[in-house]
Amino acid sequence: MNKKILSYFVLTFLLSYFLTLCYSAERAAVSVVFSSDIEPYQQAYLGFKEFLDGNKVALQVSKYNLKQEQQEAIYSKINKEKPDMVFTLGIEASKLAKQNLKDIPVVFCIVFDTEAVSGLNITGVSIDIPARMKLENIKRVFPDVKKIGLIYSPRLTPQYKEISKAAEELGFQLITRKINSGKDLPSALREISSQIDCFLMIPDTAIYFPESVEYLLIESLRNKFAVVGLS
Repeated sequence: MNKKILSYFVLTFLLSYFLTLCYSAERAAVSVVFSSDIEPYQQAYLGFKEFLDGNKVALQVSKYNLKQEQQEAIYSKINKEKPDMVFTLGIEASKLAKQNLKDIPVVFCIVFDTEAVSGLNITGVSIDIPARMKLENIKRVFPDVKKIGLIYSPRLTPQYKEISKAAEELGFQLITRKINSGKDLPSALREISSQIDCFLMIPDTAIYFPESVEYLLIESLRNKFAVVGLS
């Protein structure tokens, strides 16, 4: 069976099981683990909670944040509490859940590399979009775009290769720089900004954080190129 189809069925089963459990009990317990404090995680949690509230599910929620508490302490508490389900937000919290939680259902979200976090008791929703689909939509929305800028770190070389192949097939010229950290982004961007019509961001936490994204957006206005982001 196709892995994506299998993942969908596992996710549907886990959520159906959880909802059934909630309806059959006065209150259900869920532990929520945030990888950090960023706004997308908060929005995803609110969406998760609103969905369950809308289904009249009474929740007992325990929230944890890897930036505020030691990871060993968090997962030790969860194993002792044995909630009905664990909801993880982000790759770090999800990877640690896979390593530390063996008999508690886990649902993850805001994860790009789902292969790194999937397991027998773990499933979730990927937000990774295939490279070709991204580029096809750039061609549709921006028909005049010919040259696309891309900056990436060494650990995302496989994603770069996938994008490079799709770009060649679709007739784009890819102008790239490989850097090691976000502090190198300004100089790399200055090298390519006058040559590109569009800049494509990829999910690379080594490079993209609020300050570097702000710089990218300012440069895009200054040099008049579009930015295709992650959200």
